[in-house]
Amino acid sequence: MQPKLALILSLLLLTSVVNSQVIIVPEKENLKGKVKSYSELTYKTLERNGKIEKGEQIINDWGYDIQRRYDENGNQIEWNGYNPGSSLYIKYTYKYDENGSPIEQNWYNSDGSLKGSRTNKFKYDVNGNRIEENHYSSDGSLSLKNTFKYDKNGNRTEWKWFNSDGSLNGKHIYKYDDSGNRIEENFYNSVGTNYRKLTYKYDEKGNQIEEDRYLDDNFEGKATYQYDENGNRIQEKRYSLDGSLSKKKTFQYNYDQRGNWIKKTVFEDDTAKFILEREYQYFK
Repeated sequence: MQPKLALILSLLLLTSVVNSQVIIVPEKENLKGKVKSYSELTYKTLERNGKIEKGEQIINDWGYDIQRRYDENGNQIEWNGYNPGSSLYIKYTYKYDENGSPIEQNWYNSDGSLKGSRTNKFKYDVNGNRIEENHYSSDGSLSLKNTFKYDKNGNRTEWKWFNSDGSLNGKHIYKYDDSGNRIEENFYNSVGTNYRKLTYKYDEKGNQIEEDRYLDDNFEGKATYQYDENGNRIQEKRYSLDGSLSKKKTFQYNYDQRGNWIKKTVFEDDTAKFILEREYQYFK
């Protein structure tokens, strides 16, 4: 597999696993209004006369310039990765059912030829909660299966995932507060051993402000977060086992009239590292 494609797939897959997505679809973002599409470019930072300015364009963590397209329901229907110079390298397309669940994903080469596909089938309970999903490869064979359980408030309390032969691969167990915020997540392997735990705290607006990490019941470290009035994260701090600060990131934003950021300056340990710029198109 080519290095760039491997990076894209690993990032997309990580997002899908963390957020319990049925297929490889990036996490939905904090977008305002009816966004039709946006393009995103990354630049180095320059400091002139005490001011941070945009420098030359650089490659971001995806390895590409990104363009995302959405339908009028806010579902992402297309993800495009461009090489520097605007030539298309890879494209993903997505289709959804009436419940907003992604039922099909196709990915294409730069010349438009189909590179691969994946389809999904779902089962729902009487309350419309997704309780089972089956993932199929392009040849029609089952690649994996997920099952879910919910509490009386519709919060997902259990997620089990199975291999193609039906054997259990692992599961997550979730706990919630009275506001429906997920406050604890436990990870179990195929034999039922609880090997990792995450706990969360939130502010009055429901923004996650703290995450504590445990490995084999041992405290591993924590992270804290701060947000602006638009709900975008403006600070991340990560702490080591001994409580010392190991990494700090801060973010400064410029917004359009609808409240979506069009410029994001990223600082690491108070040093400006790069600038991201977005250009949006909206449904009328």
